[in-house]
Amino acid sequence: MTVARLFAEQLQLDMQRLESGSKQDLEAISMVSKWAPSHKESHDRASRVVSSIAEIMFPFEKVCPNIDPADRMLYLKYARQEYHFRVLPKLRKHLKIVERPITANKFDEIQYDRVPSLTMKAYTSLFARKDFDHFDKYIENVAQGRAQISVATLIPSTLVHDVISPPSVIGRKKGVTDHLVTEKLYATSAKALEGQWNTLVQRMKDSGNLESSIAVCDVSGSMSFPSFPDNTTPMDSSIGLSLLLAEVTKPPFGGALITFSEQPQIMHAGGAEDKQSFSEKVQYIMRADWGGSTNFVAVFEKLILPMAVKHNLKKEDMVQQVFVFSDLQFNSATDDERWTTSYERVQQAYKEAGYDMPHLIFWNLAGGRGVTEYGENIPPKPVAAA
Repeated sequence: MTVARLFAEQLQLDMQRLESGSKQDLEAISMVSKWAPSHKESHDRASRVVSSIAEIMFPFEKVCPNIDPADRMLYLKYARQEYHFRVLPKLRKHLKIVERPITANKFDEIQYDRVPSLTMKAYTSLFARKDFDHFDKYIENVAQGRAQISVATLIPSTLVHDVISPPSVIGRKKGVTDHLVTEKLYATSAKALEGQWNTLVQRMKDSGNLESSIAVCDVSGSMSFPSFPDNTTPMDSSIGLSLLLAEVTKPPFGGALITFSEQPQIMHAGGAEDKQSFSEKVQYIMRADWGGSTNFVAVFEKLILPMAVKHNLKKEDMVQQVFVFSDLQFNSATDDERWTTSYERVQQAYKEAGYDMPHLIFWNLAGGRGVTEYGENIPPKPVAAA
């Protein structure tokens, strides 16, 4: 009942805003109607939630004051009709819900800059096939900065996954598909990914977060599983998060990441000087050297500190966090010395150079490779910091 009330109250507020007609109210209308359940669809069949929403929005006396109050079935029928035929269509039409022109095969009416990020991800191939010229022009405008593309609910791993395992752009109908047309469709899909990635990077830059971070990126074989509900893997997350940090971090650590290896190295990818496409950056990182363990002493002592000294960095410009994006399935993490002794030595080296030693943060992208008692994947999370 709580879920039904949340839907009902927001839909009532959105209807009031729609009926007021003021610009401020119209711009404030939420996306709830897009996600609101429809009568007899899957969510409603399982929970009958539509009847509960309709009953809250349309009390008996409002929709059928002249029928027998004891006839609850008839009342609910009228209430559901009000919800299904008056509320949802009006709000969805105002929002220009993309499924409406798709269903009507009116792709030329779609305003692509208003398509939500997950919807764009789901329908990119369809748009490229059914509305190639219109959609391709929009993507070109995104690339030129003349149009926007939503990334509100996208995360780096989903974009990387579409590079590593691109969705098919070929329709389900049997027949010979022209090779050049197929290439164009794939190129347009790749440009859409590029636009979404660039928008995500800019959003992170504007937030001012993570400007002083560098990643240790694990692309070892164990990172290819498990596969999560959105089909991504720890590999997708490691590449995506590492590249995102490289894109937003200030020089000289910007445009760089560190390989997960017994002999870690600085790998240059991302940042203002990297002119590769998003897809090319992902493929490049996938080819990085890796091993069953990594030497964190070398990361701090032989890579980060020398880079800071070489560029004569001020103390406040030193990288502050070192993120280790891995499944934590490694053999060892230091050289032959005990970590405590090594840590003290490295910390002293930073102090003598005039810097604070960056924090080391481990992020377990595999979620422990386990499941909860309910059979759900344990979510990825940072597990330790030093």
